[in-house]
Amino acid sequence: MSLDGADPGLVPESIPDLKPPLNDPTAKVPRPRLTPERRSAARRLGVLTIASVLVATVGFVAGDSLSSPRSPDARPTEGSSATADAQSPAPGVAAQSSEPEEAWAKLEPPPLEPVATLVASEVDRTGISGSSRFTLTSLTETPAAVLAKGVRAVPPINFAVKPGRDAAHAILVPKAPLTAGVSYRLTLRTSEAALAGSWLFQTEGPLGVASTLPGHSATGVPVDTGIEITFDQDGVGPIAPFFSIEPNVEGRLEQHGRTWAFVPERLHLSTIYTVTVRKGVTIDGSDQVLEDDVAFSFETTGPQKPSSDARTPLDASFPSRLIEVVPPERPLVEAYVDQPWEESDTRKPLSSLDLRVFRLPSLSAAMDAYRTLTNAPDWAESSDQRLVPTAGLPLVASFTARIRSVGPNQYDKMYYVEFPDRLERGWYLVVRPRPERDQQFVLQVTDVATYLTTTTTKSVLWVNDVTSGAPIEAATLWTSGGKAIATTGPDGTAQPTIPAGNLFLVTAPDGGSPVDATPGRAAIIPLTVQARPTDACDYWGWGWESDDYWHVLATDRTLYRPTDEIEAWGMIRLRNGGGVPEGLELRVSTSRWADCDETPAQNRALAIARVDVAPGGRTGTFATPIRIRDLPAGWYRVELWAGTTRVASHGFEVGEIRKPSYTIDVATDRHVLVEGDSFTATVSSAFFDGTPVPGLALRVDGTDASRRTTTSEDGQATLDLVASWDNGQYRQEHDWRDL
Repeated sequence: MSLDGADPGLVPESIPDLKPPLNDPTAKVPRPRLTPERRSAARRLGVLTIASVLVATVGFVAGDSLSSPRSPDARPTEGSSATADAQSPAPGVAAQSSEPEEAWAKLEPPPLEPVATLVASEVDRTGISGSSRFTLTSLTETPAAVLAKGVRAVPPINFAVKPGRDAAHAILVPKAPLTAGVSYRLTLRTSEAALAGSWLFQTEGPLGVASTLPGHSATGVPVDTGIEITFDQDGVGPIAPFFSIEPNVEGRLEQHGRTWAFVPERLHLSTIYTVTVRKGVTIDGSDQVLEDDVAFSFETTGPQKPSSDARTPLDASFPSRLIEVVPPERPLVEAYVDQPWEESDTRKPLSSLDLRVFRLPSLSAAMDAYRTLTNAPDWAESSDQRLVPTAGLPLVASFTARIRSVGPNQYDKMYYVEFPDRLERGWYLVVRPRPERDQQFVLQVTDVATYLTTTTTKSVLWVNDVTSGAPIEAATLWTSGGKAIATTGPDGTAQPTIPAGNLFLVTAPDGGSPVDATPGRAAIIPLTVQARPTDACDYWGWGWESDDYWHVLATDRTLYRPTDEIEAWGMIRLRNGGGVPEGLELRVSTSRWADCDETPAQNRALAIARVDVAPGGRTGTFATPIRIRDLPAGWYRVELWAGTTRVASHGFEVGEIRKPSYTIDVATDRHVLVEGDSFTATVSSAFFDGTPVPGLALRVDGTDASRRTTTSEDGQATLDLVASWDNGQYRQEHDWRDL
């Protein structure tokens, strides 16, 4: 054998064949004679040497010619080779076979004889119906009803077996409708657990859009681009009655397989286009349709700029769309200012910003402006579409504001701009003109300070007058639609019931209503309150977690074999009262995009494995094993359910587990350090039999610079290090560092 990268001091002749003599199974394997310099190299090849011994041992046990070794006085039989009685080889010399080695032959497994056929009913070009039945036909003397006992499905299907037209036929009827858009693998195993058949069925599902060109939020799109909508199924019908583009563009539609392309006559520069395909698009030969509208937007490229090798200039932006200041003060507005983070970056950060301030005529106009900015595409780069128009608005200030900063160093600084003068009470639109897309935000100058917080059970409102420092009694909380929902008491607080919405208003008793609010005596509150979903899938699909429980869910590993046991553990308690809920279950499921269309019952039916959970005592803790069997490689998740509510989920992978050749451990003599402190790190390496790994090249990271070292004869290495950050490392009061 050849060893790439082997030490030159270890030559092939110094490692004799480690197989026992084929004609003497009791012979001892000779040990190679190694020089000191070769011994070190042999240690590095220890794993390979062990592997060779194992292979040789297996070969010895399995060899047919070794089943009956010859006795010392055996004589060759007629027709046998004359060298059959050759002497045993000298030590260090591999024995030679007395018979010619048999050549490798191609293994031809016998063809699989079909035992049965399985056919689904209600099939169209998109798949089988959710109400399909399956007809099992036996091709042997075994009745189909008997074979049906060996049919299994992944995801699981609970069947009722009905008699067919004769003993050779049986009808498998799912007890619950099949889930749309899911692939079901059905297998048939004999009474001896041998695989006797396998079938794959795809249930039909509604038409969907797989991709678009350009993609949603794409920028810099050439004006000569085509627009493509690719569907996820074949046979899509005409889309002309369902297609629109805004702003309107003349063009034609073409179909290419699953893709419909719109070829526009002309697109304009620096323009945001929105393409909509309305629900109702059909599939030929199926009753499935596109069930929901699909829309995507993109922005065409701006005017061509002179070519340059220079990098894009550093920029700045404002993190908030609504900023509130008090009347006696000059506005201070936070800004995000791009910085050169690399020493090689010679670009200079901005030192000032040009700003223009327009007065908004009313509270209603300020709310409209805020809504416009909230809905504006923040990904757009060159178009001023969907910003607040400034035509007709009074310009009250135009100035260049110097960028200032506070903070101990470059990485902890906060940047802001300060207006040169105070502004009168009221509402304003602040614009930063740019060669590309302008930046805008709403500024409200008011005496009314508000605090509003909401939970699933209670909300609190507090209103205060920042000029007098006193709470405001009888202040009114309004929805953006002008509905009064709460009034504050003498202490300026209220506990309102907050409806769903993303914009609320507060007016002082002398501030009027939202229609005619007095400047300085009213305030906009941007608070998003979303209605709580009632469907468990909605919780999961959009990142919701149930607020009803305190919970922890974890597994002992993240990688498992196809057939394995998952040790799931965790804790669950009710937030209200602290009790332990009933009806707990752990499920193993595939990662499906379509699970947000499933009911809790359908989700349970599609689970690969289900295990009841019985938490211990009042703590709500549990440790529950889950068996998995014959899972294909891929990503899965363990889910914790309480009745029909999905409480938590934890992902894991099924694949090949490869045991490493050796282990490496790192220990430090100190665990809490101040920057500049010295400490010692000790690295220990060993094979799994405890033998040290000498000469192992290591790189240690986690301090100001990488360090390289090599393990000694005992498999250890010691480094003296200094706790520090490099210049580009983000600093905070404390930090965890890993070696």
